[in-house]
Amino acid sequence: MAQTTASTARIQSAATQENVLPRRQVALLGTFMKPNGAEALILDSRGRLHTVTRGDRIGRAIIVAIETGALHLAQDGRALVLHMPGEG
Repeated sequence: MAQTTASTARIQSAATQENVLPRRQVALLGTFMKPNGAEALILDSRGRLHTVTRGDRIGRAIIVAIETGALHLAQDGRALVLHMPGEG
């Protein structure tokens, strides 16, 4: 069974508020640490949900690492980090 990211009080509070997630942007909703590798749940800019793993692409960015509460990306030679709402 997969382990889920522990929810903080801020995340639990944000989950019930309107307009917390960025519109027309990618948002990290959760991370899952599994025996065969980490996965992340993202909301894309069109409002669709995706489960992604290391090596997958989000637009022009490639996922280089997934850790609890964070998604690390590389795009055009730059390092980017997405955090869950209320984190980072």
